[in-house]
Amino acid sequence: STLFPYTTLFRSPNAIYLAGEVAIRIVAAAHPGCKALVVGSRPMCELASDLGLMLTDKDPDIVVLARDDNLFLARAQKVVDALSRGAVFYLTNPDPSRPGADGIPQIETGAVESMFRAVLPNVVPIIIGKPSAAFFWHVLRDRAVSPADALMIGDTFETDIQGAAAVGMRSIWLRAKATA
Repeated sequence: STLFPYTTLFRSPNAIYLAGEVAIRIVAAAHPGCKALVVGSRPMCELASDLGLMLTDKDPDIVVLARDDNLFLARAQKVVDALSRGAVFYLTNPDPSRPGADGIPQIETGAVESMFRAVLPNVVPIIIGKPSAAFFWHVLRDRAVSPADALMIGDTFETDIQGAAAVGMRSIWLRAKATA
């Protein structure tokens, strides 16, 4: 119910941007036709393919880590293999968790990235999603709006709110209620 007062701020569903989607678009534009291992939801993988990335688990040039609610150890090992062979590592956001509907924290992309860093401590990802300025500038260019005319609504201060502030956007911080 917290979002209801703010729904009038959106002109259309196209005015809402997800970190994973924007990151895939930025990576695809930077690496057209590249062999990529995309760890993410089916829609993220489909978007990557539609944008010309060649999806593969074998010898990819890049790895894009987005939220994947179905990540298993066999697929995680393919990421370790690719990173060990020198694939460029992109991360959609470093958030370790997100609030769940029932107040229980949910695993987010940053926690999964920590798992890979535990195995490969010298591999450092390029954060292409929030709080990266590239994320925010991509959205602003896509909507042809200035930072002063945009609004970031997010639940994580360090990525959502500070990232928006760094490019001059206003923001609304949605804080989850503590559970007893």
